[in-house]
Amino acid sequence: MGSPRSGAKTLAPCVAAAALLAAAPARVEAGAWAQPAGQGQVIVSLTDSGGDHDFLADGRGVAAPPYRKLEGTALVEYGLTGWLTAIAAPDLLSVRTTWPTSRYDGFGQSGAGIRARIWQAGSTALSIQAMGYLPGPRRHGDTAQLGYADAETDWRLLAGHSFMLGKWSGFTDVELAYRTRAGAPADEVHLDLTLGLRPTPRVLVMLQSFTTVTYGPAQAPFLPGRWTKLEASVVYDLTPRWSVQLGALTTVLGVNALHERGFVAGVWHRF
Repeated sequence: MGSPRSGAKTLAPCVAAAALLAAAPARVEAGAWAQPAGQGQVIVSLTDSGGDHDFLADGRGVAAPPYRKLEGTALVEYGLTGWLTAIAAPDLLSVRTTWPTSRYDGFGQSGAGIRARIWQAGSTALSIQAMGYLPGPRRHGDTAQLGYADAETDWRLLAGHSFMLGKWSGFTDVELAYRTRAGAPADEVHLDLTLGLRPTPRVLVMLQSFTTVTYGPAQAPFLPGRWTKLEASVVYDLTPRWSVQLGALTTVLGVNALHERGFVAGVWHRF
């Protein structure tokens, strides 16, 4: 074994590939509640993120080649019935890497699927969701497209509960998912947690946690890994139909993962 510094250099290509995988999007999900029949919403979000440090296999941070990602995603939901919601999620991506120097501009992984509410009692709901994601045009050997170049499926169990905290209304959303990934990356298990509070009727404060653990074999240059991202954002209702969102995100824990930091802005429309 070499020194920690020389070991970090030896593992740099694999860690960098795993880090790019860890920078893959934490999908914009809608929560356990179904859209009313004939109604829906569109959430258009722009995320500007990146990093210049990785988490190694022992969780230590180490300097890494800079990575930058600008991503635009639209989440479209429409209530087919009172318990069944159709979902579409087109995605645009701009990625810059220096391992080696590479860039990709084009479609990311755009998805479509369906969510079904299977149980509801008062303010608590339980749903299941199935999504499929297809990548944009694949460019052979493009490092900037690592983690975005193959098809995926996402199978998800969602539980939501709304409540009152004094005069504040609020909700919690817990989502457990298994994501299959074609190609070299390993499959993943996801645990996504959301706490939302309304201190005033027009303001929604959201705290979210996105944890990913790889599962099964991964092919080079990808490594097994795990990471947790935290996101805090504020949504302000301009009108009953239009809202704006602003927030920040960071990776707080990781193994073979990028220490990602960034900002998110969004526009919500209900119809």
